[in-house]
Amino acid sequence: MNTILGTLLGLTLLLAIAGIKIDREYERGVIFRLGRLRGVKGPGMYWIIPLLDQKAQVDIRTKTVDIAPQEAVTADSVTIKVNAVLYYRILEPSRSINKVENYCHLLFVICYLLFVICHLSFVICHYSLLPLT
Repeated sequence: MNTILGTLLGLTLLLAIAGIKIDREYERGVIFRLGRLRGVKGPGMYWIIPLLDQKAQVDIRTKTVDIAPQEAVTADSVTIKVNAVLYYRILEPSRSINKVENYCHLLFVICYLLFVICHLSFVICHYSLLPLT
């Protein structure tokens, strides 16, 4: 009887320790219970139910992405080189995990599109500012 009770107590203690999670100040844990969003936990120490809960960790620090330099030719045949840097930070960790498959790739695509749009608007503005002859 004592061995069964000791085994059950040991398994309970092992499951309790396995559920302890720790997130740093700049991390958040998005918790899913049986595949459904349960909430966002952290920073600090918290407990999840082992085997039922899953944790996806999200870094919420401001990150930078260096965008490759682009070259363009203006209306007066001057070649210009444009450099850009993207700064981003995750504000809602649950949405970044739940709504988008790969939010880093999405940011790169959006940034590239904005870069192209800004380049086009610069060229259009430059054409509109040219004096009429």
